Amino acid sequence: MRQPIAVLLFILTVMPIWAAQALAADLEVTLTGIRNDSGSIRVAVLNRLAGFPDADNAVALHKEPARPGSMTLHFTGLEPGRYALAVFHDEDDDGELQRLLGLIPLEGYALSGDTGRMGPPSFGRMAFVLTDEGAAMTLPMRY
Repeated sequence: MRQPIAVLLFILTVMPIWAAQALAADLEVTLTGIRNDSGSIRVAVLNRLAGFPDADNAVALHKEPARPGSMTLHFTGLEPGRYALAVFHDEDDDGELQRLLGLIPLEGYALSGDTGRMGPPSFGRMAFVLTDEGAAMTLPMRY
C-alpha cells in the first residue's frame, strides 16, 4: 500500500516540473552587420505593449561584448507567446541608445518584425510568435 502512495506522490511532485519544461521555448537570435568591437550588444525580449520599448519591462535581457560581423545569442526557458526584440550596439557602454536631437539613433540597432525606418516602432509591428518548438531569426544591424 505504501509503494503506490509513494509513486503517486512522486508523480504529483515532478508533474509541475515536466509541465513547466514543456512550456519553455528557446529563441536563437543572429545579429549581422555589427561594425566594430566597441562596447556591448544589448538585447531586450519584450512581451507586451505597456511601457514598450522600455527595457525595464523586458522578459529577458542580454548584454555581451560586441564582436564585428555577426553574433548569435540564445534565450532559453521563454514561455510560448508573442514577443518583440529590441537590440542596440552600445558602443560607448553607457547603457543608453545615443540619439541625435533625442530622436535619430546614433548607435546601431535592430528590431524584430517589419518596422520600417521612420517613426517610433510599435509592439504590434515588431511582434512575432514564439511556439513551444522555439524559433530562430536573423536581424541586420542598422547604423
